[in-house]
Amino acid sequence: MPTRGRACAYTHLGLDSNGSRWEDNFWNCDRGILEGLAQYYTHVTAEALKDERGYDKVWIAYEHLTELQKTNGAKIYVNHLGWIETISPEAMRQGLLDLRRGHIEPDFKAFVDFLKMLADRYSQKSKRAIR
Repeated sequence: MPTRGRACAYTHLGLDSNGSRWEDNFWNCDRGILEGLAQYYTHVTAEALKDERGYDKVWIAYEHLTELQKTNGAKIYVNHLGWIETISPEAMRQGLLDLRRGHIEPDFKAFVDFLKMLADRYSQKSKRAIR
């Protein structure tokens, strides 16, 4: 799937939206983080494209692949599903920046715990902005 290929390429190359590259510490990350990030951004991109004429098949292919990975127990390829439900794009961006800067251990549990904290923080900011 082209979208997944691009998400994986950018994630695994360590490129960010500003064109900056991660240093070596990116490669020290737990594989669950690397694959989770690639799948997270594949999901976000495929979901954004699913209502575009001619791109609905991208979402369908993504869904089929995800179901196959769940069925086969490929946990590192589906751990992003919980993130989609709870982690806003702003919180994920902050998590990526902090991971890249070495503020988070490149360990899967540490990253997930940090994302949960960010989800709460960004949720609270949103609530304050509404008031």
